Amino acid sequence: MDETPVAGRRFGLTADTHDDLVDLPAILTGLKSAWGDVDGVLHCGDITSAAALESLAGIAPTYATRNAGDPPAAPPTLSEGPRVLDLGGLRIGLTFNLPAAAMSPEGAASLFGGSVAACIYGGTHEARLDDIGGVLFVNPGSPSLAKRRTAAVLTTDAGRVSAEILDIG
Repeated sequence: MDETPVAGRRFGLTADTHDDLVDLPAILTGLKSAWGDVDGVLHCGDITSAAALESLAGIAPTYATRNAGDPPAAPPTLSEGPRVLDLGGLRIGLTFNLPAAAMSPEGAASLFGGSVAACIYGGTHEARLDDIGGVLFVNPGSPSLAKRRTAAVLTTDAGRVSAEILDIG
C-alpha cells in the first residue's frame, strides 16, 4: 500500500461531516475553534462535496478517504480507502469504516498492509479512543450529525502518537 508523507506533528481529525445536510461554515468555525493550530486535517469520509474539502484545506493541508457518496477520488487530498499516511516516520491508517475484525493490531496490520501506530476511522458518528496492544484507534465522531458533536486532535512526538477527543461547541 502506498504511503503519503505528511509534514507536521499536530493534526485535526474529523469524519461524518455530511456537509450537504448542515451549515458548513458553522461546522468549520467549530472545528477551527476546537483544533486550534494544526499542521494538517485528516478526514475519514462522509464529506459530500469538493467544496467542503477545499474549505478544510483552507485550515491546513487536508488528507481524506472517501465513502461511496463522496466526490470521486482526487489524490493526494481525497483517496479511496483505506490509506496510509507517514506522519513523521509513523504509519497512520485512515479509513471510513473500520470492520470489527480490524480492531486489533493484527487486524489493522492486515487492513493497512503492515503495522500502524494509529488507525483513524469514521462511519459511526460516535467518538471513540482506544489503545489496543499499542495501536491507537481513534474515531473522531461527527461535528455535525451526532448527539455529542465531536472531533479529535492527533499529535506525533518523538516516535509516539497520542490523541484527544474534543467537543464541538
